[in-house]
Amino acid sequence: MYRRLAYMPLITYPKAPTDMSVASTIDMAASIHCGLFVTTYSAEIWRETNEIGKLLIETPAEVRKAEEESKVRCQELHLLVKQRAGPDVSTLTRHLMPELAGEAAAGQARYFDVVLVPWSGNIQAASTFAQSVVFTSGRPSILVPPGFQSKSIEHVAIAWDASRVAARAVADLIPLLASD
Repeated sequence: MYRRLAYMPLITYPKAPTDMSVASTIDMAASIHCGLFVTTYSAEIWRETNEIGKLLIETPAEVRKAEEESKVRCQELHLLVKQRAGPDVSTLTRHLMPELAGEAAAGQARYFDVVLVPWSGNIQAASTFAQSVVFTSGRPSILVPPGFQSKSIEHVAIAWDASRVAARAVADLIPLLASD
């Protein structure tokens, strides 16, 4: 029997999603009866090599610190996911420049039935990342608010632009919502 798969991309730079929002997204995957694949995106920050950058003595140390914090948060998120979703969940970490994470996540999302993104509307980088995934993946995408509790979904808002991509995403989403 075919088991649908949900994809949850998580950025960790400049600010990672909270444990609560990740846990809520894991609960959403369970509530729509999907297996889960999680990719964390660890930051590789571009290093300034011009003369002005060389004058900023602390910059290389700050960059290394930010990259290390991003890697550590990836590990913490993998542990949280495994604890909450169980050992069958698949996890992966990708290391790349933060401005490329949305495009990379959207590309990877095309291999899954649905994309679940922890919603962090008050964090600009997270909003930009979510926007990139939602609008370029071509897959049904659900922004999961922190505090989502596993219960039946009663209301759905659909962003509709009358395009072929929107029609396909809605058609792909209906079986997921009707599975209760």
